[in-house]
Amino acid sequence: MQFEKRNSPRFELIGRVDAPELCIFPGTLLDISLSGCKIKFPMQITVDMDAEYELKILFSQDTSTKEMILIGQPVYLKGDSATEIGLKLLRSPGSRILDAYIKSRIDEYKEDNFYSEFTAYGFSSEFLCQTT
Repeated sequence: MQFEKRNSPRFELIGRVDAPELCIFPGTLLDISLSGCKIKFPMQITVDMDAEYELKILFSQDTSTKEMILIGQPVYLKGDSATEIGLKLLRSPGSRILDAYIKSRIDEYKEDNFYSEFTAYGFSSEFLCQTT
């Protein structure tokens, strides 16, 4: 197994990304962390690697998190018929919303791992919920 060195955890999430300065069609969010994200656009696009782009992100699986407006600067670009772009996230209007969302995902992960350790020893999650 290969591990990547990252400052913050990266979550594979699906979401819609509107970035009209990059593409007239919406992109698909592939993953996100506090420091960056990966987006796939349905067509080949031209990107100024030195520019900053406004991204309107809406997660498809989480209805409690509202649309976030983030500012990103391209780090890498790849693709032929479609374009995958990695962006470094800069200080943005939606940074606090993203921070709260990432913290809640980390808490969910820790809770899931807590329960999975006990269920591996034969305790059911129902038992754990009743005793905590």
